[in-house]
Amino acid sequence: MSCAVLYDRGVSYSLFTPQTTIPVYDKLIRDVERTLDCFGLIPIVSLVSGSLRILMGQVQAVAWGVIGMLALMCSMVQPDFHLENVAIQSFHYAVHGVGNVLRGFVEGCFLVGNITCLFYTLVFRLRYPSEMGDVVALEETMSDKKSATA
Repeated sequence: MSCAVLYDRGVSYSLFTPQTTIPVYDKLIRDVERTLDCFGLIPIVSLVSGSLRILMGQVQAVAWGVIGMLALMCSMVQPDFHLENVAIQSFHYAVHGVGNVLRGFVEGCFLVGNITCLFYTLVFRLRYPSEMGDVVALEETMSDKKSATA
Protein backbone atom coordinates (compact mmCIF):
# COMPACT_ATOMS: atom_id res chain seq x y z
CA MET A 1 0.00 0.00 0.00
CA SER A 2 1.54 3.30 -1.05
CA CYS A 3 1.67 6.40 1.11
CA ALA A 4 -0.70 8.19 -1.27
CA VAL A 5 -3.35 5.51 -0.70
CA LEU A 6 -2.89 5.72 3.07
CA TYR A 7 -3.11 9.48 2.98
CA ASP A 8 -6.37 9.60 1.03
CA ARG A 9 -8.23 7.35 3.49
CA GLY A 10 -8.38 9.95 6.25
CA VAL A 11 -11.59 11.61 7.36
CA SER A 12 -11.77 15.26 6.46
CA TYR A 13 -13.15 18.07 8.51
CA SER A 14 -12.46 21.72 9.06
CA LEU A 15 -12.69 23.80 12.21
CA PHE A 16 -13.95 26.67 10.10
CA THR A 17 -15.67 26.81 6.75
CA PRO A 18 -13.56 29.42 4.99
CA GLN A 19 -15.03 31.36 2.09
CA THR A 20 -11.61 31.88 0.54
CA THR A 21 -8.54 29.70 0.40
CA ILE A 22 -4.93 30.28 -0.50
CA PRO A 23 -4.50 27.63 -3.22
CA VAL A 24 -0.75 28.02 -3.78
CA TYR A 25 -0.02 27.73 -0.06
CA ASP A 26 -2.47 24.84 0.31
CA LYS A 27 -0.80 22.85 -2.44
CA LEU A 28 2.74 23.54 -1.25
CA ILE A 29 2.12 22.68 2.39
CA ARG A 30 -0.04 19.67 1.46
CA ASP A 31 2.79 18.23 -0.65
CA VAL A 32 5.35 18.84 2.12
CA GLU A 33 3.07 17.22 4.70
CA ARG A 34 2.40 14.21 2.50
CA THR A 35 6.12 13.63 2.21
CA LEU A 36 6.61 14.03 5.96
CA ASP A 37 3.63 11.71 6.57
CA CYS A 38 5.38 8.92 4.66
CA PHE A 39 8.66 9.42 6.49
CA GLY A 40 6.81 9.65 9.79
CA LEU A 41 5.73 6.02 9.45
CA ILE A 42 9.32 4.72 9.26
CA PRO A 43 11.04 4.08 12.61
CA ILE A 44 14.23 6.12 13.21
CA VAL A 45 13.61 8.19 10.03
CA SER A 46 10.59 9.61 11.84
CA LEU A 47 12.92 11.27 14.37
CA VAL A 48 14.16 13.57 11.60
CA SER A 49 10.76 14.04 9.95
CA GLY A 50 9.17 14.71 13.34
CA SER A 51 11.75 17.40 14.13
CA LEU A 52 11.17 19.04 10.76
CA ARG A 53 7.41 18.87 11.29
CA ILE A 54 7.74 20.54 14.71
CA LEU A 55 9.76 23.38 13.21
CA MET A 56 7.37 23.75 10.28
CA GLY A 57 4.36 23.71 12.61
CA GLN A 58 5.83 26.39 14.87
CA VAL A 59 6.50 28.69 11.93
CA GLN A 60 3.05 27.96 10.50
CA ALA A 61 1.24 28.59 13.80
CA VAL A 62 3.05 31.83 14.63
CA ALA A 63 3.04 33.32 11.12
CA TRP A 64 -0.63 32.58 10.41
CA GLY A 65 -1.61 33.57 13.93
CA VAL A 66 -0.03 37.01 13.41
CA ILE A 67 -1.60 37.38 9.95
CA GLY A 68 -4.98 36.39 11.39
CA MET A 69 -4.72 38.87 14.26
CA LEU A 70 -3.76 41.69 11.88
CA ALA A 71 -6.63 40.86 9.54
CA LEU A 72 -9.04 40.68 12.47
CA MET A 73 -7.89 44.04 13.87
CA CYS A 74 -8.16 45.66 10.42
CA SER A 75 -11.67 44.24 9.93
CA MET A 76 -12.70 45.74 13.28
CA VAL A 77 -11.49 49.18 12.25
CA GLN A 78 -13.00 48.96 8.78
CA PRO A 79 -15.55 46.14 8.40
CA ASP A 80 -14.71 44.12 5.31
CA PHE A 81 -15.99 40.66 4.41
CA HIS A 82 -12.70 39.77 2.69
CA LEU A 83 -10.61 40.65 5.76
CA GLU A 84 -12.88 38.54 7.97
CA ASN A 85 -12.37 35.59 5.63
CA VAL A 86 -8.62 36.12 5.66
CA ALA A 87 -8.70 36.12 9.46
CA ILE A 88 -10.74 32.89 9.59
CA GLN A 89 -8.51 31.17 7.03
CA SER A 90 -5.37 32.34 8.86
CA PHE A 91 -6.58 30.92 12.16
CA HIS A 92 -7.40 27.66 10.39
CA TYR A 93 -3.78 27.46 9.19
CA ALA A 94 -2.49 28.41 12.66
CA VAL A 95 -4.51 25.59 14.26
CA HIS A 96 -3.17 23.23 11.62
CA GLY A 97 0.35 24.36 12.58
CA VAL A 98 -0.32 23.43 16.21
CA GLY A 99 -1.47 20.04 14.97
CA ASN A 100 1.79 19.65 13.06
CA VAL A 101 3.77 20.40 16.22
CA LEU A 102 1.83 17.78 18.15
CA ARG A 103 2.24 15.19 15.41
CA GLY A 104 5.96 15.95 15.26
CA PHE A 105 6.28 15.08 18.94
CA VAL A 106 4.31 11.87 18.44
CA GLU A 107 6.51 10.87 15.49
CA GLY A 108 9.52 11.15 17.77
CA CYS A 109 8.25 8.31 19.99
CA PHE A 110 9.91 5.17 18.65
CA LEU A 111 7.45 2.56 17.28
CA VAL A 112 4.50 3.73 19.41
CA GLY A 113 4.60 7.06 17.58
CA ASN A 114 4.86 5.34 14.19
CA ILE A 115 1.85 3.13 14.91
CA THR A 116 -0.11 6.10 16.25
CA CYS A 117 0.69 8.14 13.12
CA LEU A 118 -0.36 5.24 10.89
CA PHE A 119 -3.71 5.06 12.72
CA TYR A 120 -4.11 8.85 12.51
CA THR A 121 -3.33 8.86 8.78
CA LEU A 122 -5.79 6.05 8.09
CA VAL A 123 -8.68 7.15 10.29
CA PHE A 124 -8.59 10.82 11.25
CA ARG A 125 -6.64 13.66 9.72
CA LEU A 126 -7.08 17.42 9.55
CA ARG A 127 -7.14 18.35 5.85
CA TYR A 128 -6.41 21.63 4.14
CA PRO A 129 -9.30 23.40 2.39
CA SER A 130 -7.84 22.62 -1.04
CA GLU A 131 -8.29 18.91 -0.27
CA MET A 132 -11.97 19.26 0.62
CA GLY A 133 -13.09 19.26 -3.03
CA ASP A 134 -11.27 15.96 -3.62
CA VAL A 135 -13.07 14.36 -0.69
CA VAL A 136 -16.49 15.66 -1.75
CA ALA A 137 -15.89 14.40 -5.32
CA LEU A 138 -14.83 11.00 -3.96
CA GLU A 139 -17.92 10.78 -1.72
CA GLU A 140 -20.17 11.69 -4.67
CA THR A 141 -18.49 9.04 -6.85
CA MET A 142 -18.98 6.40 -4.14
CA SER A 143 -22.65 7.31 -3.67
CA ASP A 144 -23.18 7.20 -7.46
CA LYS A 145 -21.68 3.70 -7.58
CA LYS A 146 -23.92 2.55 -4.69
CA SER A 147 -27.05 3.93 -6.34
CA ALA A 148 -26.12 2.36 -9.70
CA THR A 149 -25.78 -1.09 -8.11
CA ALA A 150 -29.02 -0.81 -6.12
